[in-house]
Amino acid sequence: MLVTGRKEEDAFGQFRDTHGKIERERSHKVTLLPLTDQAGPVSRKIEAIRAEYTKLFRPESVARIDDRELVDF
Repeated sequence: MLVTGRKEEDAFGQFRDTHGKIERERSHKVTLLPLTDQAGPVSRKIEAIRAEYTKLFRPESVARIDDRELVDF
């Protein structure tokens, strides 16, 4: 995967389950910063990872947030 930046961190989140109950859980957050011209191929690989994770662990959801950022190192 062509990524110029990557960050992993533990997180804590909450969501409303399919029964309306608010669930709180420990989680893990991965931030990827692909080059703009690599966003398409990276996006497809991210979706493949999400699909495999969903197949293995059967979560109610796997969040994904896409945003354009201006990053300078």
